[in-house]
Amino acid sequence: MTLQRFFWPLVALIIVVAGSLEVRSALGETQTWDEGIHISSGYSYLTMGDYTWNVEHPPLAKIACALPLLFLGLEAHPYDAAGKRKDQVAYGIDLL
Repeated sequence: MTLQRFFWPLVALIIVVAGSLEVRSALGETQTWDEGIHISSGYSYLTMGDYTWNVEHPPLAKIACALPLLFLGLEAHPYDAAGKRKDQVAYGIDLL
């Protein structure tokens, strides 16, 4: 038996195992740390014209990610009940 005989079955096995692990991981996980921050800041850019959220990154990608949310009619609440501005993490979690 030569090594060439086992090459393609081994490649197929690796692809199947890696693919199933990726699908299992994607189904079991939620957003990572900054997706909510970027999407909520993009939504604030679009709906309120407030460009002060998450200023360390350019706004174009965040706006593009938030465009589909405009069709959902979401209400952004960037301020708490006392009128104080929420931090970026809390605002992102609340919006999403």
